[in-house]
Amino acid sequence: MARSSPSLLCPSLCLFALLFHASQARQQWQQGNECQLDRINAIEPDNRIQSEADTIETWNPSHQQFQCAGVAIVRRTIEPNGLLLPSYSNTPQLIYIDEKRKRRQRQGGSSSCNNLFCGLDSSFIAEAFNIDESLARKLQGENDNRGSIVRVEGQLEFARPPKRIQEERQQQGGRGLANGLEETFCSMRMKENIGDPSRADIFAPEAGRITTVNSHNLPVLRWIQLSAERGVLYNEAMRLPHWNLNANSIIYGIRGQARVQIVNENGNSVFDGELREGQVLTVPQNFAVAKRCESDRFEWVSFKTNDNAMVNSIAGRTSAIRAIPADVLANAWRVSPEEARKLKFNRQETHLASSRSQSFRAAAA
Repeated sequence: MARSSPSLLCPSLCLFALLFHASQARQQWQQGNECQLDRINAIEPDNRIQSEADTIETWNPSHQQFQCAGVAIVRRTIEPNGLLLPSYSNTPQLIYIDEKRKRRQRQGGSSSCNNLFCGLDSSFIAEAFNIDESLARKLQGENDNRGSIVRVEGQLEFARPPKRIQEERQQQGGRGLANGLEETFCSMRMKENIGDPSRADIFAPEAGRITTVNSHNLPVLRWIQLSAERGVLYNEAMRLPHWNLNANSIIYGIRGQARVQIVNENGNSVFDGELREGQVLTVPQNFAVAKRCESDRFEWVSFKTNDNAMVNSIAGRTSAIRAIPADVLANAWRVSPEEARKLKFNRQETHLASSRSQSFRAAAA
């Protein structure tokens, strides 16, 4: 079933929207060969279409790492007073919006036809809408080369329910799931501000923060089986090694750069390199990943193919290593009992570690 995509209007600042499409069928079961990845790359968009009010950029969904995750990614940059025209998608979408992105240089091709009426005869359109053919040809976009992002002349206002009704719907949240899809979607919140520092789920003053949106705090995600994570790392801070138990993850670099390492389930390195602003990196389910900031600040957003993605830490106070008895660690790695205790207890942080907390390591060396 096709799903409606929202219209986006940028009234003042340049608006950047990253659309994450996921196939629910592929989320349920991955083909074995598609996730046998020997090498993963940080990828930039390989197709760019120019519209009247800026650009649409896409990553090739046929790339093996996107086939593994069952996803597609679109980046839309909208100029001030630009309008993204209504469209439909045959998959669920999770959209991340950034209103502070710098304007990109225009390049690439242009779009010739940007609506479904182009493929219909104007006489069919005229009869269907009971209009004359001249208006039907306008619906087809005759001599309209603006593309799917157009510039709005004057002011454009969206119809919204009264504030009281909005508040009631927000209070209802995801309740009433047995009343049918139509009523459920009307009463659910459809957005969450994961860029607000005060909403961080994990905060380390010297290392950074992580904010998660899933079906617990945004119930509508239960229907599309997706979630997201927004993270910030400060200079030389690390996102400790971890893996996703039940989801593939697509990392998009928002600002800055970081060194990222990814290891598959067999212990083989599949990525050891830099992730920069504007690049995408896929982390398949059960692949271990770690990040270290290599600029003053690194920001990212991760889209995950499960509405309640579960993360297991490898190092830190709540890690799998911490839960294993010291004697088991000593025998597994042939280390002394004292060294085994260091593995378990030297890292007290849970998810984020600053460069200061690693200073003892350099002193010991």
